[in-house]
Amino acid sequence: IIMKIKILGSGSAFDIEKTNSSFLVDDKLVDCGYNVFTKLRKENIDVDKVFITHTHFDHIGSLETLAYYNFFIRKIKTKIYADKVIIDELKRIFLTSLNDEMVEYIVYNNTVKGNHGRYNNYGFDF
Repeated sequence: IIMKIKILGSGSAFDIEKTNSSFLVDDKLVDCGYNVFTKLRKENIDVDKVFITHTHFDHIGSLETLAYYNFFIRKIKTKIYADKVIIDELKRIFLTSLNDEMVEYIVYNNTVKGNHGRYNNYGFDF
């Protein structure tokens, strides 16, 4: 199996040149930090499947904008893959802005403990 990987950003939360860490695996986006949606639009890339590693805002900062874009412009739901604990956090964060018509949360249970809490052991079988 050959996967197509495209790095969208490789910087930290504060890096405006390399942008927030994010990449595409085939047609799936991994993380959607503050400046990722802008990068997707500049490169004319459409995605509706997003894997979230954790809920720091440099990893979810433009997830809401992406979901709005998909729902209102592309007329599709955004599928968000993450561990159940992360999904619960996302639902709390986006309680008043994202509803079930806009997004579908899909539990991806392949989690290990990391330095900052919960990180996923990437299998990319979603």
